[in-house]
Amino acid sequence: MIDSSLETILAYLREHSGLYTLAELRERLLRDGCDPATVDRAIAVFQEQPDPLEDNQLVWPKTLVVMAVNAVLMAVAVEGLISGPGGPRDDHLKLIGVLLSIVGGGELLVGIVLTQREESRAWGRALGCAFLPSIGLGILAVCGLCVYLFNQGMRGH
Repeated sequence: MIDSSLETILAYLREHSGLYTLAELRERLLRDGCDPATVDRAIAVFQEQPDPLEDNQLVWPKTLVVMAVNAVLMAVAVEGLISGPGGPRDDHLKLIGVLLSIVGGGELLVGIVLTQREESRAWGRALGCAFLPSIGLGILAVCGLCVYLFNQGMRGH
């Protein structure tokens, strides 16, 4: 006989729901001596809980939107550096670096705040999920800019 508390039954349902139907799990719990009212209440609570896989499926499109916005911001920054008067200067590079760092840090901070509320959790997770790939994208952009500047310098001589 298993512990027939509501939390124990909920944990049992979470653990075995991927392998068995709720009707089969209910039968097993009743056969093991659990109180039918507690089992039915646990099943009702279990059915009201959001499916974590469903929640993850909602995050990825939002993550891609955040990454696309980050890519556009980086492209605009790099384009501004390349097409600026007299080419990129150190103060421009520093300013772009600071601005992109503020945007990245802001995204991470806002993502943490948004995950605290149920209705905005998907956007918060999307901001968090996009943070590291966006850093990688920024590194690629900087490397591409360095290669471009190196080639421009080689042509100037």
